[in-house]
Amino acid sequence: MVSVIGFGAWAIGGNAKVGGTPIGWGEVDDDISKKAIQAALDAGINFFDTADFYGLGHSEKILGEVLNKNKAIIIATKVGHRNIDDKIVVDYSREYIINACDESLKRLKREVIDYYQLHSARIQHLQNGECIDAMETLKTQGKIRYWGLSLNTFYPETEAAYLMEKNSGDGFQLVFNLINQKAIDVIKDASSKGYGIIARMPLQFGLLTGKFSADTKFRNDDHRSFRLTPEIIDRTLKVLEEKVERAHLLAHQYLDPSKHRILQIYLRPPLQCQDQ
Repeated sequence: MVSVIGFGAWAIGGNAKVGGTPIGWGEVDDDISKKAIQAALDAGINFFDTADFYGLGHSEKILGEVLNKNKAIIIATKVGHRNIDDKIVVDYSREYIINACDESLKRLKREVIDYYQLHSARIQHLQNGECIDAMETLKTQGKIRYWGLSLNTFYPETEAAYLMEKNSGDGFQLVFNLINQKAIDVIKDASSKGYGIIARMPLQFGLLTGKFSADTKFRNDDHRSFRLTPEIIDRTLKVLEEKVERAHLLAHQYLDPSKHRILQIYLRPPLQCQDQ
């Protein structure tokens, strides 16, 4: 059984940059990251989601150090983003995916990846066919158990429909939270066809925790420094305030903001929630 709430491991990758672009959440302490992983285990979480690009492999390495002896843990990771000459490049070629899987297995200290995801692959990559062939090959080889697609677009219909029409893959990771539920139709359709669903960004990069204001500033080694501008924060908080006042006042009285936001996702089955 997979825990309903999962551990999103992007942040424990640290403050990596590609060129001058931050791809992490700022400076982290590996010892604290390991304690957080253990706290998740103690709370009954057995699902951990990462990517080979998080910290340029550092997130996988930390998970491997803590979880490698625990075979009951379910690990999901992703492939497709690369750092080439200090530039972020996507690569969904068959050769790269096969090789990258081997490197992820080494960092995770595992013989098999439970759920391997194409990291933000779009329709043109899927239509090319190499990435799908690579995933099926890895599944046949026993290096992965299941595979799917993690999408960072708010409009996942095209890519999801393509895979479902071909009966390819096993699941989708889609943006879904209190203020963004554009993927709900895809979620319903996919789940009816037996695909698993992971809700990504359930806390919208922390915006739904109740800890931010329009004055919040992020360090230049935190990807939110360019994704969550003061204007975006202010606009989002106004939308959130309207939604809470209109429909969730009672729950808001008894739950802290983070638990409240997670609950909204939990009450819309079938979803696997990545806490991030």
